[in-house]
Amino acid sequence: MNKNYYNANKELLYHHFIISNNIVLNNNYVGIILDDYCDFNQISGNIVNNNKGDGIALWYSDNNTIDNNVVNYNLGNGIFVYALSEFCENNTVRENNVADNQLNGIILRGRSRSNRILSNQMVGNGLMVAGPEMTSNIVPPSNLVNGKPVYYYINKEGLGNGDFFNAGQVILENCSNSVINNLNVSYGSAGISVFNSVNISITNNQASYNKMYGIFLFDSDNNIIVDNELKFNSMYGIELAYCQSNVLYLNTFIGNQVNAQDTSGDNQWDNGIIGNHWDDYNGKDTNDDGIGDTSYSFYYFDQVTIDNYPILWDPPVLSIISPRENQEFGNNPPNFNISLDEGNADTMWYSINTSSEKYYFTELNGSINQEIWESLEEGSVKIIFYVSDLLGLIGSQEIILRKQIPLETRTIPGYNSIFLLMLIIFGALLILNKKIKIF
Repeated sequence: MNKNYYNANKELLYHHFIISNNIVLNNNYVGIILDDYCDFNQISGNIVNNNKGDGIALWYSDNNTIDNNVVNYNLGNGIFVYALSEFCENNTVRENNVADNQLNGIILRGRSRSNRILSNQMVGNGLMVAGPEMTSNIVPPSNLVNGKPVYYYINKEGLGNGDFFNAGQVILENCSNSVINNLNVSYGSAGISVFNSVNISITNNQASYNKMYGIFLFDSDNNIIVDNELKFNSMYGIELAYCQSNVLYLNTFIGNQVNAQDTSGDNQWDNGIIGNHWDDYNGKDTNDDGIGDTSYSFYYFDQVTIDNYPILWDPPVLSIISPRENQEFGNNPPNFNISLDEGNADTMWYSINTSSEKYYFTELNGSINQEIWESLEEGSVKIIFYVSDLLGLIGSQEIILRKQIPLETRTIPGYNSIFLLMLIIFGALLILNKKIKIF
């Protein structure tokens, strides 16, 4: 079945077929598809890679088994089980190796119900379960994302650390009063997904480099999302879809395709004192209190969501008042006067040319070290001034000066020593000459 295409698949796969031990590569659409009432089939032992759609798709079909396949590098999902108006039910997806597909490794969507997802190994992507029939599917922790278990909980209350040990991915449906914290759920599809749940605390997690979301909430209210790291997710850092009264602060958003989306706008993106860190925030923190001087906003169509207290960690800003660029100095070192325009100074120093040596100072004006200046050769001299704040963030400014010693003050190296030697020799000759005359 190499180079097998959608139309051929649709005609071939119907009822009670076994599709096994094929290599299905580089198709323009789905690699293998069971569509429209294809029941009681088995798709087993195939290699389904590099197709331009999903690897294996199961649509509106029941009682099928998809097992022991290798499904990698497809431009859609790895394995897609789907039904919209009717059902896709009683299928088993087990013991497949699914890696680095563009979207999800395995996805159950729409009215997919009573399906069993068992002992699949997913690497570089994970599992998505979404739709009105979520609670009927069976997804045990034998499914792994990057070698760590997928925790899929339905109708649970009071979940805690012991329920998410070493999680590769977390999915909650209709849960309440639970805590998800201190997890690294990165390099999958969606790190943490919460559906139809309330009073969930999501704190101090790393949810980065996922193919879809770092954290995703759907129809879930009165939850708290605090102090999570959301970096370089391919779609959203956090998405809240049809959610209300959730509170989010102290989260870090860096490098996501879209940092955050809030479809309702009825959630609070700060706690009234502090908000979140946004890498695309363009404001300033002139008083260096760690909070931006202006709010941060993002949009869902015409609806605006506001973080009133965005966290901003910006370095101090300084300028050099004197000396002037390319100003010339002789043997006497330059005096300097710098201005701290933004932020607060904890430590200040300068360096000269390419040396890593730091010369510390405590006032905004002073002089370059005399001994160091005298040791420099004539010509261009680069001086870089640094200011570090209490967070260790560093601002800097550099200036190029010229060292040029006037001719009248020049000395020949070793001149004094030679002159002294000549005096001694001359004196010795005089004494010797007198002794010769005596004799």
